Amino acid sequence: MSAASAVTLGALLAAAFVAMVAVMVAQEVRRRPGHEPAVYALDQAVAWIRPRLDPTVRAAMSASDVLRVLEWQVHLLQQAARRGRPGEVEVIVGQTSESVEAVLAACAEQGAEYDPNHVAAILELQGGYLEAIGALGSPVEERER
Repeated sequence: MSAASAVTLGALLAAAFVAMVAVMVAQEVRRRPGHEPAVYALDQAVAWIRPRLDPTVRAAMSASDVLRVLEWQVHLLQQAARRGRPGEVEVIVGQTSESVEAVLAACAEQGAEYDPNHVAAILELQGGYLEAIGALGSPVEERER
């Protein structure tokens, strides 16, 4: 085999290898979805939030307490959304004085009394969890009236 033939054969083998790699990469890209929707899972939210709580709050609030606070906050948001008309309901996730008071009242009805600062800390971190899973959009601008 001449030197020219060996170079040509080597070039053909290299081109075939590059083509196979390109086909494999293309198949992998097609198999993976471009963007999976964010999923808010309460158990995952508790697992994300609880370790990030201040140690004194974490000592006072068990995982089931954090779960209870998040469940009530989600329930209250759902109720607010059901009462309003689409596009007219303001949904604020996270810690506001109204959300803390509403969660405290709902928990108290079930016999669970919590420190308002502890509930506020949990709801504040809930916003961080939503950001971490990619569930937050940009803030809505105030509408002109």
